[in-house]
Amino acid sequence: MRQPKPRTPRVPATGTRSIVVNGAAWRWSVGKGNVSLWSPDGVRHNANASTIKGITPDVYERGKWKRTSDGSVCPSHVRAYIEGLR
Repeated sequence: MRQPKPRTPRVPATGTRSIVVNGAAWRWSVGKGNVSLWSPDGVRHNANASTIKGITPDVYERGKWKRTSDGSVCPSHVRAYIEGLR
């Protein structure tokens, strides 16, 4: 009988950005109101963008609508959130 192939976690190569936190390379992408993070071992973490920024969802949505800095997720915000995970 055939042996099943070991499943490796899939981390998308396109549409994501890389960030190095504590010597480990993470991948991340921003969607509509959420941020997807892939750890170095391929585990996916999803978080609200307002949680990563540390603001309320109303302020984040208004920042997206008004095109202010409250509506953008920067690499520094992602780095601080990842450091809080570990």
